[in-house]
Amino acid sequence: MCPNGQVAELGDATGGTIDGRAIQLKDAMVSAGGFNGTLAHIVGLIDSPNGDCRYAAWLYGEQRLATGRSNVHNFSYEGVPIGALAFDHLGLSA
Repeated sequence: MCPNGQVAELGDATGGTIDGRAIQLKDAMVSAGGFNGTLAHIVGLIDSPNGDCRYAAWLYGEQRLATGRSNVHNFSYEGVPIGALAFDHLGLSA
């Protein structure tokens, strides 16, 4: 649940396991003399063997929830490129 009460559903709620398929990360920025802080808190669920996933991102600056699809091998959200997510942190192997 987001600070404004919005909720995003990433997977089916029929009781299936999401072990090894859930991802969570934050996009943040640090600059000398400028903005320092979290831009987005992102959660996702990998839903295919090739790394495709659904995500929900709380965008702090805009105070809104964004949802979409991406791939953990070249992750991006709302047009913001992140790149490949670290497989060892995701519990995956190439």
